[in-house]
Amino acid sequence: MSLHVLLNYTSDEAPKGAAFGGYIDMSGWLPCAADLYDTVWSPSLQDDDPFSTSERTKLPQERVDLHVRQISAANFIRDIIDHPPLENNHSPPFVRTPILLVHGERDEIVRMKLGEQARDIMAKLELNVK
Repeated sequence: MSLHVLLNYTSDEAPKGAAFGGYIDMSGWLPCAADLYDTVWSPSLQDDDPFSTSERTKLPQERVDLHVRQISAANFIRDIIDHPPLENNHSPPFVRTPILLVHGERDEIVRMKLGEQARDIMAKLELNVK
């Protein structure tokens, strides 16, 4: 569940572009992972032209889409705990934080499948996850 904290964290006091030095999660999982996935990769966030650029940022559309998906993931978690949504021009710290997820095969409490699901979502968000 601490992944919710990582995806939700922001600080008005931290310098712009700040990130955690690293994040380690042992036998973790991502509650509401299926709903998060459905929200972040819903058809309404997809663009018909992956080679177009955003006029505002001059970035390839695929990079803009990634940022929108990362913000959507953060806002999905923030909504669960009744925090205000992040604006699209915000870059949350988890985007720049190295993430280490470890899980024991014999964990009887949290199934390894749930850890793999969390890893897969983090990887799909193009986070630095191992």
